[in-house]
Amino acid sequence: MIFKFFNTKINSFKYVSLFIIILAFSQSVKAELIYSIGDKPTLFQIADKYNEVKLSLTKTTIYMQIKSSVKNYTNQEIEQRHHIEASRFIDSQGHFLLGEIALLNSEVIEYNLDDIELIYDDGKLLFDYHTTQSITFEDILSTDGTPVLQNFTSSDLEQFYLNYKKIIEFSEPISKD
Repeated sequence: MIFKFFNTKINSFKYVSLFIIILAFSQSVKAELIYSIGDKPTLFQIADKYNEVKLSLTKTTIYMQIKSSVKNYTNQEIEQRHHIEASRFIDSQGHFLLGEIALLNSEVIEYNLDDIELIYDDGKLLFDYHTTQSITFEDILSTDGTPVLQNFTSSDLEQFYLNYKKIIEFSEPISKD
């Protein structure tokens, strides 16, 4: 009888331990899915249909996280476009008239909310940049050659826009009118 009692307790302990391990693992996987920039936690995030790109919101920024394959493909396309354009802009002495190529150095592109405005129109998310960096969200290409912003569902883009509007509304100071 004592043996049966301890055997039941040991089995219960195994199941509880197994449950805790599964719970801990699932939390670590969930935490890995939501990226954060420094000390700015992600408030909302969507992923494209190929899981190559994530578009995210924090309280102060919008950022795009891309896989290295997307970064490499986009850089190749930027270099190829620059080469084609450069062949048209050679002066009489054979010098290129175009400047340096701006390539992606990181797998994260980030804009402060003060530098960008979002517009949702006809199932598409449009960005109005107040201050542009050398590469914008529209410049990023999927490994199939399409702009990555076309690879998000319209419902995801709409939800992203609605969350963006909530963040903007709460971050603006309340007027005293």
